[in-house]
Amino acid sequence: MSKNITRLATISAVTFAAMAPVAGAYSIPTPPTTTHQSGVAAGASAKAGASSVSGLTASGLASKGSVSFTVTFPSAGTMVCTILHSGTPLGTGSKSATAAGSATLTVTLTSSGKTFLNSKSKTSVTLTVACKFTPTSGTPSTSTSVVKTSVKVGSVTINPNKPYGGLTGKKVGPGGGYIKIPGTKPPLYVGAQGQIKTAKQAGIK
Repeated sequence: MSKNITRLATISAVTFAAMAPVAGAYSIPTPPTTTHQSGVAAGASAKAGASSVSGLTASGLASKGSVSFTVTFPSAGTMVCTILHSGTPLGTGSKSATAAGSATLTVTLTSSGKTFLNSKSKTSVTLTVACKFTPTSGTPSTSTSVVKTSVKVGSVTINPNKPYGGLTGKKVGPGGGYIKIPGTKPPLYVGAQGQIKTAKQAGIK
């Protein structure tokens, strides 16, 4: 009888061993990336792109020829970012990732993009940074961020993306809404929204 018990125990052990899962044989599938996740990643990337442009003059951006910034990946996929003016692409760049994380993406300007920006060396140009994330599995999404190039006024660089163009000092004019731009003759003033005006336009006597 003991032999029969031993035989049964051996058969049971072999059976259970055969039924045991093999390590690495099974994996939980990754759920598809949702539109919301793609949108959040594209939005964060577009804002990062706009931030990389903010502070540069149009000619300064053209001289650099490209801008690099950090993009966000919620999952494996490809991020494509483009800098546009009035819907016309001035440059584009892309980056792919095999998993969630962040990476550096570079947007390289086209020759026509550089020519256009150089022609606007004395003015501020409104640009749009558009980023589209296309996941390996899931729904793609596009987001945009608007940014204005800085402009050199006299010896000072005015950044219209910052209050008062990034200047600090005594506020003058109706409601203290302007700061005088140093070194300008006749004097020019920058407003809280980064707008540049003459004394007459600003209502300053």
